[in-house]
Amino acid sequence: MAKAFSNYKTNKDVIIFAAGVSNSTETNVLEFQRETALLEATIKKHPNALLIYFSTCSIYDASVAHRPYVKHKIEIETYIKEHTKANLIFRVSNVVGPQGNAATILNYLVDAICHDVEIPLWKHAERNLIDKDDLKLIVENLIKSDVRNQTINVAFRESFLVSDIIKQIELFLNKKARFQVVEKGNSLKIDTTKISDSLDKIESIKGTGLQYIFNLLEKYY
Repeated sequence: MAKAFSNYKTNKDVIIFAAGVSNSTETNVLEFQRETALLEATIKKHPNALLIYFSTCSIYDASVAHRPYVKHKIEIETYIKEHTKANLIFRVSNVVGPQGNAATILNYLVDAICHDVEIPLWKHAERNLIDKDDLKLIVENLIKSDVRNQTINVAFRESFLVSDIIKQIELFLNKKARFQVVEKGNSLKIDTTKISDSLDKIESIKGTGLQYIFNLLEKYY
């Protein structure tokens, strides 16, 4: 995330806080404390700046909302609202970008299928994917606008069953996945009305529905 917004590195009016915990399965309390301390120091150093913070859409997923990572993000959101003059909190879905973080859902699925590793497939689980470049476009549009002190979801309009995402990967790789179906998971509903104009432009270029997922595979894999 930090690399995507490196053009703001010397901007004293807009602070992109991109040094937070990024692994949604993180349980190490020290990692959460590190982020909190760094955030507090950043706000103290730049009291008049617009603070940009990246939270998570996992807040809307009942199957993972109990995780320490999600609870930590909610606590951080509250702190920002209470201690900054101007902020934009972006609740982000699963970001897809150049391969790197193996913990991201698409990287994990592609790697598992490529290496013939069995996937525990949560039957009812849905995931929402957003291109790193689309995320940046949406965030920068809002930074340039007059919108302030709001919590905004940054996600694609549709969330997809993990099984449907796997089918797109199978088509792309021309390789069958190995998976064991597990009776777990929930639907994932994310309100994207606040970014509808940006999504209209993105969909006009990259397509709607599962076409967007296939576009991500062609772009990054």
